Amino acid sequence: MARKGKLKPDQFAPKIAEGLTEGPLTPADARREFPASKPPAPSYEHMTRVFSRSEPYAVMVLESNGVPIQEPNTGRWMEDVDVIVTEEEALQIKAGYRCLKCKEPFETAFPASCAVCGYDVADRQIVDAAMELQGTRHVGPSKPLSEYMLELEARNGRHN
Repeated sequence: MARKGKLKPDQFAPKIAEGLTEGPLTPADARREFPASKPPAPSYEHMTRVFSRSEPYAVMVLESNGVPIQEPNTGRWMEDVDVIVTEEEALQIKAGYRCLKCKEPFETAFPASCAVCGYDVADRQIVDAAMELQGTRHVGPSKPLSEYMLELEARNGRHN
């Protein structure tokens, strides 16, 4: 049962009394006391460095695209990103020597599946890469497969 009335600092230990507040901060006070930090601007410097074939990581930059997405298992909301890779990595993805989903390099082209993320490389990567890669920007499944197929049919109709 809560007591009505003000808290009296002299009824608490000195260190606890120091930390007492009389209600929540106003939004202006909260912004002043806890200023929002801005994320650093994306850097592309590491994308110009020459890497050896044995280096285990992918060279990429994540850029926010402003689309809110919800993680299905936890319900957590976050902002979607586009993954920008180097020209060489984009070519490796199209040739099947790098995983489209996790960017893991492969020794042979189009293995059955990616050993790191389990993506079905042999069956899906050619179509998925055509739909999801725009130059060096991996935008993800931004349009339904049916829309991509209509676009492909229209393009083939122009060339026939």
